[in-house]
Amino acid sequence: PLVKFEIQTAVDHELEAMLIENKIDLSHQIFVDNSKLLFQANTFTCEFIPVVSKGYATLSKLPTDIVETLEMPLIDIYGDYSVYRVWIKKNARHLLSVAEKKMAVVCVTSHQALKNLVLEGLGFGLLPRNMIQAELSAGDLILLPLSGDIESVRVDMDIVYKRNNSLGH
Repeated sequence: PLVKFEIQTAVDHELEAMLIENKIDLSHQIFVDNSKLLFQANTFTCEFIPVVSKGYATLSKLPTDIVETLEMPLIDIYGDYSVYRVWIKKNARHLLSVAEKKMAVVCVTSHQALKNLVLEGLGFGLLPRNMIQAELSAGDLILLPLSGDIESVRVDMDIVYKRNNSLGH
């Protein structure tokens, strides 16, 4: 064949190392450390919003402000990909040190797993709006009714490759 195509999964810093070592030609990443050597082009942006399931909302008092989310069971993405910490930093920077100590009841590595656990009523999570639009419309997921000017988190996904490489003709 003219093109060999293989998909590998790894976290951003591992993908970056593979790019630099010429083990892969391109990657999809959120974080890029070596922007001098690597070129990044945005491929899409996700808006993450804080939600709970209808069942959770029926059984538990929902928060009215961002401080109260610190007492809620959190379902989050593992490690450096925590959207909750970014959301707190963006909306209530003074709570960041407390939020960084908050333990999630469950940490997962995929948004689909996070969505499933939130739908099961295990707690709240920040999920991509485009991924949960049907559940929001059906009332199965509920946006947290927080007071104040709370902003969602936008995460860019970039295609990344070495600056001195060409991606095609």
